[in-house]
Amino acid sequence: MGSYEVFLEDATLFVEKARSQNVSVEFVVEENNMHNYAIAWPISRDGGAQKAVKHMSKFLFGEQPV
Repeated sequence: MGSYEVFLEDATLFVEKARSQNVSVEFVVEENNMHNYAIAWPISRDGGAQKAVKHMSKFLFGEQPV
């Protein structure tokens, strides 16, 4: 999620509530990026889109990023 996300506060509260119920949550906020920055390669800042794709690849396929 980008730090310029409109729903950042709502998402953060949701994550905190889930964690308070012992739900394992990995929540990453990419600074200086907006909603859907992971699919907006040309306008993503600081390599955020590339980092997001690698992170998602690790989650889906294991430790070897695509």
